[in-house]
Amino acid sequence: MMKKLAIHLLSAFLVLLVSANANGQNKDLDKLLSYMEGEFSSAKQAKKDSSFFAIYLGMHRIWKNEYKNEGWFYVEQALMTKKDKPYRQRIYHVYQNGNVFMSDIYLMENPMEYVGDVEKVQKLNRSDLTLKEGCTVFLIKESRKLYEGATKENTCKSTLRGASFATSIVKIKPKEIYSWDKGLDAEGNQVWGAEKEGYRFKKIKKK
Repeated sequence: MMKKLAIHLLSAFLVLLVSANANGQNKDLDKLLSYMEGEFSSAKQAKKDSSFFAIYLGMHRIWKNEYKNEGWFYVEQALMTKKDKPYRQRIYHVYQNGNVFMSDIYLMENPMEYVGDVEKVQKLNRSDLTLKEGCTVFLIKESRKLYEGATKENTCKSTLRGASFATSIVKIKPKEIYSWDKGLDAEGNQVWGAEKEGYRFKKIKKK
């Protein structure tokens, strides 16, 4: 009788432990998603250093009801003076595997049809997107309010301005996204991207 009771108690403890770990992971992911969601600007950085441009970054959450325990974002980047003409449009898929958070990057067909129209993006299906192979950003929770990571080395192919690969270093805080994107040639020389440091996007509007 005592042996059966002990087994039942152990089983119950293991269930609670797994549940607690899952809840903890969900909270960490939810926190990361809340940090990423919103509208951001690098205008403050550009004002201090003329080698940086004033860039707008919009991180709009989509498909929130369709996908649980993961996040999807429609992302636009543009000069602050030309927000209606973004130079980059992407879909990010953010999810968690153990202690690692991944952000996959997808391309859209005819992206200019969706500029500033999040509701139209919501009507897309996952099958409409094309994954950028090897360009996933891997993040670790470094502290209570900091997620930090990068792409893997020499996996994200790029042909922009003579590059062979692109790399991204990312730091995400409650009110700032730091992103350093660089293009590297086959010898590892930088051929495009900020040279001093990455762009510091300050949150200007929450969602």
